[in-house]
Amino acid sequence: MQKPRANKTLVAMFAVLFSAFLLVGCGGKDAKTSSQKQTESSAASGSSSATEKSSSESSSASSSKKKDSSKGGSGQESSKASSSKVNASPKSFPSFSTTDIYEESYDASVFADKDVTVVYLWQTSSADVEEMARLSKWSGEMSSKAQVLGIVVDCEKTEGDEYGAAANAINESGATFTQLLFCDDFKKLLSENGISSYPCVLLVDSEGKIVEGPIVGESFEEYIKAMEEYLADKYSGS
Repeated sequence: MQKPRANKTLVAMFAVLFSAFLLVGCGGKDAKTSSQKQTESSAASGSSSATEKSSSESSSASSSKKKDSSKGGSGQESSKASSSKVNASPKSFPSFSTTDIYEESYDASVFADKDVTVVYLWQTSSADVEEMARLSKWSGEMSSKAQVLGIVVDCEKTEGDEYGAAANAINESGATFTQLLFCDDFKKLLSENGISSYPCVLLVDSEGKIVEGPIVGESFEEYIKAMEEYLADKYSGS
C-alpha cells in the first residue's frame, strides 16, 4: 500500500520540477528576447545619433562653406567698390603733334582751352555712332569749362580704308567735336595707361594731367557723370 503513495509523491515532485523548468526556460527566453530588443534599440539609437551627428556636421560644413564663399564674394565686391577711376597721382598726357580728319594741326596745348577735356578714343572697326552723336550733342550744350576730343586709334592719315571708315562713322553720327588722327606720340599714352579696349575715355585737366580714367566699357551717362563729378569737386571750395 505504501508503494502507490510513493509513486504519487514522485509524480508530484516531477510535475513540480517540470513546471519550474518550464517557467525558468520561458523566463530566460523572455529575458533574452528583452535583452536583444534593448541591444537592437540601443544600436538603432546609436545609428540614429551617428546619422544626426553626421548630418549636423555636414550642415555645419555646408554653412561654413557658404559663409566663407559669401565672405569671399563680399571681399571681391568691396575691392571693386573701393577701386576708383580717379587718379590720385595723375600722369601727364604725352606731348603730341598731329592733325584732325580735316588736316588741321593740333598739339597738347588744346587742353589749356578748357578746365577738363573728355578724350574719347575709338576704333573704326567698332565705332558707336549713336554714342558719338550723343557726345556731340552734349558737347554743344555743355558749359565753357569742358570739351570733347576724339582720337581715332586705327587711322593715321587722311587716306586709305581706315580714313574712309572714320569719315563715314563721323558723318553718320553727325559728330561735330574735334577728331584727331592717331600718331606715334599716342602709343605712349596707350602703353602707360594699359589701354587696349575701345571706346575708352580719359579726363584731362587744363594742365594736361589725366585726372580720371581710363574708363572702358561704360555708357555715355558714365562719361558725363565722371566729368560732372570732377568739375563739382574742383569747384566745391570756390
